[in-house]
Amino acid sequence: MNKIIIFTLVCNTVSLVYASEHSCIEFSKKIGIFSDVNERNRYEDRSFCTTIKGGDLDGSELYAVYDGHFCHRINNQDDDSNDGSVIAQFLVDQFPIYLSKTSGTMKERMVAACKNIDNDEFVKKHKDCGATAAIVLITKNNHKRVACCAHVGDPRIVLEKNGKVDFATNDQVPTRADEYIRIKAKGIVFNNRVNGFLSVSRAFGDYVLDSDKKIILVEPDYEEIELTPEHTFLVLATNGLWRMVSSEEAVSILNAQRESVKDLNELAKMVGMFAKTRNSGDNITVLLVKLRSI
Repeated sequence: MNKIIIFTLVCNTVSLVYASEHSCIEFSKKIGIFSDVNERNRYEDRSFCTTIKGGDLDGSELYAVYDGHFCHRINNQDDDSNDGSVIAQFLVDQFPIYLSKTSGTMKERMVAACKNIDNDEFVKKHKDCGATAAIVLITKNNHKRVACCAHVGDPRIVLEKNGKVDFATNDQVPTRADEYIRIKAKGIVFNNRVNGFLSVSRAFGDYVLDSDKKIILVEPDYEEIELTPEHTFLVLATNGLWRMVSSEEAVSILNAQRESVKDLNELAKMVGMFAKTRNSGDNITVLLVKLRSI
């Protein structure tokens, strides 16, 4: 904890621009966003927030981060001349629409929305591109608030409660035991990558790597958590953060600084900068959601 506190003091002396996605303006008092291109030539992450209007999800809050990539250069920081943000931006534009067209339980709706958008002709047309996602829909029913969490790939969702990690998603990567077994049944895992190339085991798009989508699935892991007054923060971030910072460390930074730093953008920045001090070179996006007054 002492190292984290020292880091946050140093962080305040570092100048870095953070930006809010246009869609998140209405949430300006309850979210903080840190986004940084870092050592890449392109910023291919996206973040998204909206309140759903109309239908049976009316009033629900949707939060998401998307991490785009171009298939021919995944994890290659020396050559990102091709724009890998295409599918990530498509998810920003289309995921709420696809979700509104689904029915059934929330899990069934999230799964269906992911599969249907992955089957969209636009995604198939841009077969060289892919994206991973962390999505949270907060529903309100009978005075209960429920966080419906879905993730595809390695962006992560972390829910804090009483200063500790209450819930964190489990990255969908080839080295995860169940994913390794599933992939080996139809393909190979080489250098900790699907068929020696893709560092995540599930993603939207990437049809050039798996034209039938038999290995690189898009079905999300899903979890529902009822929110209580003890839940203070929700964090959604891309793997530019999580490769270098654990879920517990992110929550520790927030817990240590939340009383003295009231600006949520600054809090999100502190978490993101911790990854940079550990030499993260990838795009970093941190979407911080305040769940209650502090």
